[in-house]
Amino acid sequence: MPKPFLSSDPTKPHLSADHPPGHEHDESLQVRQSPRAAEPPPAERVVLFADDFPDARELYGFYLAQRGYRVELACDGWETLEKALTVRPSIMLLDLSMPGIDGWTLIRILKQAPDTCAVPIVVLTAHAEAVERERAVAAGCDAYLIKPISPQEVDEALTAALARGGAFGSPAGGR
Repeated sequence: MPKPFLSSDPTKPHLSADHPPGHEHDESLQVRQSPRAAEPPPAERVVLFADDFPDARELYGFYLAQRGYRVELACDGWETLEKALTVRPSIMLLDLSMPGIDGWTLIRILKQAPDTCAVPIVVLTAHAEAVERERAVAAGCDAYLIKPISPQEVDEALTAALARGGAFGSPAGGR
C-alpha cells in the first residue's frame, strides 16, 4: 500500500500518494478548495507536521493543505529532525509521544540548532497534564494544543504563532 503524504502547489492543494516509480499520480485524490481556502497565502507557508498516529496526520494535514499550507509529514522524531533540516519549514506542528526522539527532546534540539531555532513549534498532544505542558514550554515550544481539537483551532494556532514570530503566550498557546 502506498504511503500517503500531503503536498500542495500555491494554486491547488491536493492529497497524493507516494507511488512506486513508473506509476502515475492518482488525480482522484484531489481536494476541492472551499471558498475560505481560496484566498492565496501571502507567501508559501510550509508546515512540518509530526505525529506517529496516521489518522492524525491525515486529518490535520488534509485540512491544513486545504487552508493553503504546503504540508510535510513525519511519523517519528528522527524523520522530523531530518525534514526540519532539509525542508526548512515555516512552522512545525509536533506530537510529544513519538518513536525515536520524543517531542520534548526534539523541541530542545530544534531550538538550539541555528537553522531551526527561529521556527515556531506548536505542540499537538493528548498530554493534558500541566506538568507535561510545562516541560514542553521549558523545552521551547511556542504553543501547546491538547487533543482532541478541531482542525480549525489548529490552523488558528499556527496562524497566531506565525504572526507573533513564535513567542509563546497568545490565547492559542494557552489552550
